[in-house]
Formats: sequence, C-alpha cells, structure tokens
Amino acid sequence: MKIALIGSGNVASILGAALKSEGHRIAAVWSRTPARGKKLASGLHSRFFSTITSIPCDCDLYIIAVNDDQVRTISKKLEPGKGMVVHTSGFSSIHIFEGKFLNCGVMWPLQTFSKGRKIRLRDVPFFIEGNSVRTTKLLRKIASGLSRNVIILSSKKRRMLHLAAVFASNFSNHCFAVAEKIAKRNSIPFSVLHPLITETVLKAMEQGPSHSQTGPAVRKDERVMKEHLRMLSKAGDLRSLYRHLSRAIRS
Repeated sequence: MKIALIGSGNVASILGAALKSEGHRIAAVWSRTPARGKKLASGLHSRFFSTITSIPCDCDLYIIAVNDDQVRTISKKLEPGKGMVVHTSGFSSIHIFEGKFLNCGVMWPLQTFSKGRKIRLRDVPFFIEGNSVRTTKLLRKIASGLSRNVIILSSKKRRMLHLAAVFASNFSNHCFAVAEKIAKRNSIPFSVLHPLITETVLKAMEQGPSHSQTGPAVRKDERVMKEHLRMLSKAGDLRSLYRHLSRAIRS
C-alpha cells in the first residue's frame, strides 16, 4: 500500500518502520516538528511534507499518529481522496471522523513506546475499528501483518481499556518513580527494588492483581501505616497519595 504517515513521534516511527518492512511504501511523512519529520522520512526513504494540505491525495492509507488533542484538528485539514484514514489513539472515538471521510477507522497498538526501547510488535495487541465491514477487513489485514493479536473493539470499550491502561502503566510507573526518589534520597540504589517490582508484576499477571495484593494496608497494620504517614509529614503530596492508595486497597 501507498501510505502517508502523519506524525513523527514514537508510535509513528515504530509503525512506519514495521509497515515498510512488510513491503508497504511510506510515500509521505508530515510532522509539526520539521527536523524530526525530515529525519523520519529519510529513514523510511520517504518524502517530508511541511503542510498537511500538501500531502498527496492518492495514498491508500493515511495514518494519523499524533496526540489525542491534535487528531480532530489534523483530520479537518486532510484531503485523502479515496484513501482510508485511521488514527492510532486509544482514547479518541472513530466518530471524530464522522461525515469527513468515506473510509476511516482506528488502529491502536496497546503498548508504551519509548525511544531507544526495542519492542517486539508481533506480541503487541492491536485494537481496530472500521466504519464499514470492508474497512474493518482491510484494517485487520494490515494490522495482522504487524501483530499476531488483532482485536475488533468499539470506541466505547476502547476508551475504557485506555483508562485501564493508564492505571496499569502510567500510574504504576509514577509509583515506581516515587519509590526511586525515596530510595535515592537515602543513598539506596533503586536497583535493589528491581526484583520486588519484577515479582509484583509477574504475580499480577499469573495470579491476578486482586489475589496477589500484599502490604500493610491489606493486612490492616495501622501502626506501620501511621509511622509511614509520619515519615511523609514533610511531603504533602506523597502523604496524600499514600493515604488514598491505602484506603483504596483496604476497601
């Protein structure tokens, strides 16, 4: 397929490389950051376009891989001809394209992507949604070339899954960051917590999170929790976070 890639962030870069390796042609790249967009286009043997309106209208597929708040704005400026337009957002609905494109959909890879981290895309679940049976079949075919786990999911359920992902990834990572800060402030290397984090995640996946919860809150160890709160007396935000999380665990 002849593909236009709109965006130059982590998702756009990884998808672009994967699609190219599957034999598709990345014919156009656009980015609001020209330097990054030109670099990505060069790596994909593609052409960089400085404005959305100048992107060729004869591509088969237009992938909008940008932040959620940009999807609607970009889609309003895009003129895809007969090509299919998809976004890669877990949060944004397919209805964001309503009345604008004949063929449109969503192709969301559920994973956290970061520069310098190699991801085995075949293991990443892709959630797709098309505005017609034909579009959905085509999206399944494209996504199946990238992942062995392709699932059709409605916008409503995908938004709920996105919410679950924020708790599972973003919020848990913030707790890791808090733990790292506490350790480092006391000249303790964060690495000593690595085995604990690994075992916690493995247990959550194997036994289920609700069956593997441990700690003073689930044991209702009031003495330990009061002492922890005293230790956080000069860190108001962390003290509040500790209290709320403990209450949530207990309930």
